[in-house]
Amino acid sequence: MTTQTDPQVITVTLKDEDGTYTLTGTVIELKRHQESGLFGMELIGLYAQLKIAVDGEEAETQFLSRLVDETHWIIDSRFKANGFPIWSHGFGARYLRCHTINGELSDGLDNLARERGLAAAIGRDVPLTLADA
Repeated sequence: MTTQTDPQVITVTLKDEDGTYTLTGTVIELKRHQESGLFGMELIGLYAQLKIAVDGEEAETQFLSRLVDETHWIIDSRFKANGFPIWSHGFGARYLRCHTINGELSDGLDNLARERGLAAAIGRDVPLTLADA
């Protein structure tokens, strides 16, 4: 099931030792995805493309995946705002170093996945169960 809608925005206000800043994630794409992985293993889950801005200035684009039974969104690829790759692993690559996304951005993606009927179960520390296709 692929659901294409207008981009949706997830906004998070964060604090650190330097003060407060706003992290904005524009969801360009969110869909169910399946492909063959390393050694022919089938990778099934959700795929997302997220444009990240910090205090309104575009910082990078992230390509994410969350496979069935996983409890977190993993960053598969990151590109700077100018398109230069920071790293690019490919959908569902778990044999390399994995990085998760900010918890509040993750919550926003989880909510969108539920709203769009892509996930039957999803949340922080809740294993992904896809909705029936």
